[in-house]
Amino acid sequence: MRDCIFLDRLKDAFIKLEIDAGELNIFKNKAHYKWVEDRKSGKHWHLLYDFEKSKSCLTVFDANRKKFEKYSADSEGNQFIPMNENADLLQDAAGKIWLATDSLLSLFDPSSRSFKPWFVIPDSTKKLKFANLVADPLDQDIIWANTFISGIDENRNPYNRKVLKINTRTKAFKIFMQNDKDPASIAGNCMGILTDSLNRIWFLTDKGISIFNPQNETFTNYAIKFPASTTGNKTSVYALTSDKEGNLWLGGYKGLYYLNLKTAVATYYSHSNEPGSLPDFGSGIDKLFYDRSGTLWISMPWSGIACLDERKSIFNPLLIAPLSGEPTIGHQPDFHIVGLTSDSIFYVKNTSGLFAWNYKLNTYTRIELNNSNVYRQINAVMASKDGLVWIGSGGSGLF
Repeated sequence: MRDCIFLDRLKDAFIKLEIDAGELNIFKNKAHYKWVEDRKSGKHWHLLYDFEKSKSCLTVFDANRKKFEKYSADSEGNQFIPMNENADLLQDAAGKIWLATDSLLSLFDPSSRSFKPWFVIPDSTKKLKFANLVADPLDQDIIWANTFISGIDENRNPYNRKVLKINTRTKAFKIFMQNDKDPASIAGNCMGILTDSLNRIWFLTDKGISIFNPQNETFTNYAIKFPASTTGNKTSVYALTSDKEGNLWLGGYKGLYYLNLKTAVATYYSHSNEPGSLPDFGSGIDKLFYDRSGTLWISMPWSGIACLDERKSIFNPLLIAPLSGEPTIGHQPDFHIVGLTSDSIFYVKNTSGLFAWNYKLNTYTRIELNNSNVYRQINAVMASKDGLVWIGSGGSGLF
């Protein structure tokens, strides 16, 4: 790597932000899996996984200074953090940067540029670890955390996962777990936490999804069963989005559901050879979202892109015209969305390139990275407020 890709919105062009090559060695042989933009300070935080050391590390990029700083278990002084197996990063509504490493939650101190230990998961066995952090969309003092036990095969040795509700102002916390005797408890073992555009917080479990009711701190549960032939007896949801009526679209492994919250009825959509069905999405659905025109978009890695035509109640697979001179056979199906920036512009990629695609005009511009091996590894593209376009890959680092 020699540079970052910069989007100049005034010139409507991609340019390169020159960075010293030595600075970029920090990303060598690492996979990028989380990005947080601190809009108050103009800094960009990146969680990476180091393949050589089999552990995570954290970097922060100051766009004004064009400098990276690394935080890891191998660093010294203020850059040391006890980060080993698992980590997650979050900026809350107040602008604070939180880092979860194994069982420890730390808070970034801007004055010392270091992470200060703040909270440890209450666990006498010393085995519980943070899985992910989510800021409560309604209460800026609350952080939600999902936990897991490392090294345990849940199919052979099932256990109840704990969900923590942590007050960052008082340090008070509350633990939620599934309880068969309490219908108002969470539906099952929490596998992930997501928020929607209506500021609701959803808990994805192995037995369906749950929404938290802040008034009485209970859960309303919706049982959603994917076909047993694809997921056994467990629900598997990767993405969700809400429509203007408050109902949900949920995408997972080999399945798309529309959940009517009033009737609690979920309609299942899958691939068929009939016109208007979804493409054959063997790797599942990784993104669901509405653009400002109200169009629902579905991204299916290695299978394609589709949008919902509500006038006809059918799905329209999107055909992306290949560039002149490129082969057309086998070109279309492996496109999928890796990022979005506006109503009509998406970032899409396949194994041969990364493109800024205008779906309304069906035109797209190739983003050259000068390394043909990178394209197949790209897993995320994000455009920040200051105009930087960050490209994360699984193995070739960050661009």
